[in-house]
Amino acid sequence: MLHLNLNALERTGTLQLRAACPAADFVLGGRGPELSEPVSVTLTARSMAAGHVMVQGRMSTTLAQVCRRCLEPVAQAFALPIRFVFVPDDEPGGEDEGEVRTFPPHLADLDIGGPLREEFALAAPLYAECRPDCRGLCPVCGSNRNTARCDCSSPDVDARWEKLRALTNH
Repeated sequence: MLHLNLNALERTGTLQLRAACPAADFVLGGRGPELSEPVSVTLTARSMAAGHVMVQGRMSTTLAQVCRRCLEPVAQAFALPIRFVFVPDDEPGGEDEGEVRTFPPHLADLDIGGPLREEFALAAPLYAECRPDCRGLCPVCGSNRNTARCDCSSPDVDARWEKLRALTNH
């Protein structure tokens, strides 16, 4: 997916990474939002003391979702700031923890695709709404209440819930 050449980074001290990663790289086993375009990634990697590497930047794309209330398509812009610190795993306490990630000490290319996918999975919204005042679908006839007026009466209330409803109506 996206690799950082650690040898080049060591020579220059800073590297710029720009890529348009295929949307398929961010599909999470059929779960989560669909993407309608590639994920744009812009990162700056800096070599730090003791072999540490800091990667900062952002990723952005457009999510293709459906409104959770009316089921209409929704295109939603998504942008996420990125910040990772990579440390050699032979360092004491070298364990993946939050923004700090580990890598084998004599690695030539660091794959940062995995951490990017993880951040996307954690931050991407699972649900979307076409607008805050979306009226949703009629529970009786299924028509979209945003585009059509519905004269359906409310469904019969199950009598088993009446005692609970009486408690909440006080």
